[in-house]
Amino acid sequence: MIKMVIIIIDTIHNASWLPPIIILELKSKGNLEIREFDPEEDKDLVNSKTVGIYKLKATIVEIAHDKDSLHLVSHINVSEDIDKDDWYLFNDFLVQQISQEEVLSYRKWKIPSIVQYVRTNLHELLDCSVLPTTTDTSILVKESCLNRRKNIITTCEPFTKDEIPKKPGYMCAIDAEFVALNKEETEIRSDGTKSLIRPPRMGLARVSVLRGSGPKEIVPFIDDYISSSEMIVDYLTEYSGIKAGDLDPALSRHMLVPLKASYKKLRLLVDMGCIFIGHGLANDFRIINIYVPPEQIIDTVQIFFIKNRQRKISLRFLAWYLLKQDIQVETHDSIEDARTVIIFSINYNYIVIYIFLKLIYSCNIHINI
Repeated sequence: MIKMVIIIIDTIHNASWLPPIIILELKSKGNLEIREFDPEEDKDLVNSKTVGIYKLKATIVEIAHDKDSLHLVSHINVSEDIDKDDWYLFNDFLVQQISQEEVLSYRKWKIPSIVQYVRTNLHELLDCSVLPTTTDTSILVKESCLNRRKNIITTCEPFTKDEIPKKPGYMCAIDAEFVALNKEETEIRSDGTKSLIRPPRMGLARVSVLRGSGPKEIVPFIDDYISSSEMIVDYLTEYSGIKAGDLDPALSRHMLVPLKASYKKLRLLVDMGCIFIGHGLANDFRIINIYVPPEQIIDTVQIFFIKNRQRKISLRFLAWYLLKQDIQVETHDSIEDARTVIIFSINYNYIVIYIFLKLIYSCNIHINI
């Protein structure tokens, strides 16, 4: 593969143009031949398993105004139809349509740095009939863990096959806990103020998802502790409830799973159209690195918030004020937090809540919870 790329780059640098379509043909002795595609002579090779036909999709070009001034621009074929061309030039904030001739021609001051070719004859060689046509939901039904010790604490009850949501709109409560993989980097300025150079890097440590309806309402069906191969610099126990050893397969008594397995569960719930209710979900989903459409999120941080007030209300205070319950007394627990949010949705109409927001804010200021 490296040798093939070098051959292409050498060919480009020795010419004043780029071939719009190239052909890669594997010869009988294992040699790879690379040449420009000829529609007449090579038309019989389109369906050959030993031939790859690639069409130019994008280029990054180095523009040399002079020896000390170099600039990069890109050309991208934005057409989704493989048989059509629609080229655009991207030059910082300038975007304009250009001709294919301009893309393919090169001069001394215009040198290709990166070229991307996309294979066009792949669909003829693929048998898509063997691909699955339904979503595999088994990961929500069966549990698998990385723990080496016995007597694991079970804190959740996975879905049964009959409980798997059949249509979009199933509501579930979610809360996640995180640990610090890198501490923040700061510097002290000459005036004594602190400046943030690099924010801390966080990693997912635990995620809990609870049923939002049905006979087993508020019962967790996911409570994953995440096994991490990266070094943890701070467990943030006061805020996460995670202690040293909780994420170690040799020591932990909690259900440990790989990050990929937990991510697949969340991704599946998103694709199934589930609605997530939680407190501070925007930050949680950002750190988890998963996109959830806004219409699938009910965030109590935003619901219990007046825009002209800068302060947002904590879940602990809401539980004390609205439910007369004390949560997070000793440490944080993701199941407890998610269950509290579900109880909000069961017992309160969010439209009526706005009437009490000013009272809640005034009480919150005095008590400072």
